[in-house]
Amino acid sequence: MAELLVLKDLQGWYGGGHALRGVSLKLKEGSMTAVVGRNGAGKTTLLKATMGLLGSSAGSVTLRTQEIQEFSPRARARLGLSYVPERRGVFPSLTVLENLTVGYRPQPNGWELERVFARFPRLRERRDHGGSTLSGGEQQMLASARALMTNGKILLLDEPTEGLAPKIVADLGLLFKELLADGFALLIAEQNISFVKSLAQDIFVLGEGKVQWSGPSSIFNQRDESIYSWLGILGSETGMDAAVKIDIYFETFEVGQVYELGSYTVSEEQILSFAREFDPQPFHIDAELAAKTIYGGIIASGLHTASIFMRLLYDGLLCRAASMGSPGQDELRWLRPVRPGDTLTARGTVEELIPSKSKPDRGLVRTLYEVSNQKGETVMTMRGLGMFGRRET
Repeated sequence: MAELLVLKDLQGWYGGGHALRGVSLKLKEGSMTAVVGRNGAGKTTLLKATMGLLGSSAGSVTLRTQEIQEFSPRARARLGLSYVPERRGVFPSLTVLENLTVGYRPQPNGWELERVFARFPRLRERRDHGGSTLSGGEQQMLASARALMTNGKILLLDEPTEGLAPKIVADLGLLFKELLADGFALLIAEQNISFVKSLAQDIFVLGEGKVQWSGPSSIFNQRDESIYSWLGILGSETGMDAAVKIDIYFETFEVGQVYELGSYTVSEEQILSFAREFDPQPFHIDAELAAKTIYGGIIASGLHTASIFMRLLYDGLLCRAASMGSPGQDELRWLRPVRPGDTLTARGTVEELIPSKSKPDRGLVRTLYEVSNQKGETVMTMRGLGMFGRRET
């Protein structure tokens, strides 16, 4: 794949402070590179320096084969860079239609109004509404669509999932997959770790304005000491990963909402290790004996399957949520055995919202969770309550 964007030793300053210290990366056609890190790590500064929006920067920015470090933001946009800022940058006094067309640059077979409305039918419905009247999800749709209307092939996206409901995040993931298949290159600064792991080819961990770790997403593990120390813990009271903002609250959920929680492939070694310690029944730990059972081979403990689901639930939702625990689960069923090499995918469907009458700072969310294997067969279901805090007013 061709290299569309190359950053070398990129530096940036804010108000005299050295906020970006020698970042280098390459972005290829049809690929996503994700930049993660704590607040203040330099993620937004990196995107602004790439777009030419910093008052003071240095280093090299190469777009295809052209060095553009001295170019203005407008000139960079004409050459194919599109920027979606953290707060989306929707013009509140303009209508949806005006927001879409303000930066439109026609291209043969490119994005134009009808194509945008076909991909984002909600924007067609809201075309005459002002930007200030849109929900957070609608604003993100509009910001992404407006960037596509510039018909640049390189998108710089600053925390696009922030504050969005899980269903909208899932829809955004589908859009990014479509763009990558169409040859776009995406550079994304994000704090939703599970989201970028499912899409990005490469991940860069920033800390103190420098690259502290980089590599393929397939080997990224935020629990590794070399990575975790730069993502870290906010504090003993919250216990939340600092690389993940809390942006999902009781009010975020809607009845009927479906959210994807990611996937996990379980190995035979993991099945054996878990079962030997917690559930040493023969069909979990002894291949020879397991072959003679109704299962015909080693299968995972149901408790192991539930534990894998819990990890997916945390990475896909709880790490970003104002979670306050759970008063209990009503139902847990294992419908099919899980075997070595199976890839498990989890999703949740919101069934009921129960605001607390005695404690107005929280509410209960009843959810049906389903875990399926790579064949699409449901292997586990769980139905129960989660307790979530409300936004502070």
